[in-house]
Amino acid sequence: MSRRQRTPLPPPHDYTPESNLLHSEISALTLRWRGVAPTPPSLSEAVEELTTTGEELHTMNEELTQSQQAALETQ
Repeated sequence: MSRRQRTPLPPPHDYTPESNLLHSEISALTLRWRGVAPTPPSLSEAVEELTTTGEELHTMNEELTQSQQAALETQ
């Protein structure tokens, strides 16, 4: 039985900058949620688009349910 040579591990990565950035972004979002800072336009647009899409999906689901029910009744 031969022993395999181990590949050295890369040096550990310092995640401090990423951690600090994430903490900063979470703090900013928390302030916005509390109404202290204005919501950026891109976030408002995304929420509006998601709301519209949700409403459209709900309508489509109702129409599909009605079509399915009608198809079952005609059989």
